[in-house]
Amino acid sequence: MTEQINNQIHIHCPNNDNIRPANDEPDGIYLSGDWNLSLKKAQQLIGGTIHFHKRHIERSHMGGRILDAYQSEEPNRVVFMFEYDKSCEGISTSKVGWRRDYKILIN
Repeated sequence: MTEQINNQIHIHCPNNDNIRPANDEPDGIYLSGDWNLSLKKAQQLIGGTIHFHKRHIERSHMGGRILDAYQSEEPNRVVFMFEYDKSCEGISTSKVGWRRDYKILIN
């Protein structure tokens, strides 16, 4: 039986202005923008999923598998690299546990 990784981050990203392709090739790899989160916590999410929500209470409209997390050029901010995965769309989470811009679920 394969161990399933259930670590998730849900990010409030109403305009998608922080999501961008990681390179010039259309390969489905994206960067999340930078978020006020410790690098240690972000790196615990590698291999898990990222879900972007226009509103906290709405289902996610984009997401994918987290490939990497690294320090942004700005202090105390982290960028996620992720591979788009359609199955990460339409995911909901309760309103409990949200910080201003994100909610983390770690198993």
